[in-house]
Amino acid sequence: MIEPRRPHPGFAAHRDALQERLLASRATPAERATALMVFAEVLRRLGRQTHDCAGTATEIGDRLGVDKVSMSKSLALLERIGAIARVKRGRNKIITVTPEELTAAT
Repeated sequence: MIEPRRPHPGFAAHRDALQERLLASRATPAERATALMVFAEVLRRLGRQTHDCAGTATEIGDRLGVDKVSMSKSLALLERIGAIARVKRGRNKIITVTPEELTAAT
């Protein structure tokens, strides 16, 4: 039987730090929950050996069932607390996890 994959020990501390920053941001509970959900999906879609998310905001929103406005607000909140950065490359904005967030999550 295959054992379920256990999260990295540093992941709990990372999530706690992210939660503290979200609480300090004065966002509503619904906004905080959506931001955590979006950030988890961004982490899931990170490319190998890179800080860049392989999916676009539209793809992530579609996968999570989050509308455009809520997705935009969540990404702005994550950017405001320093969890991500959005970098314009061509016509798209690439979602990049800040290096300290990536180090804490791995």
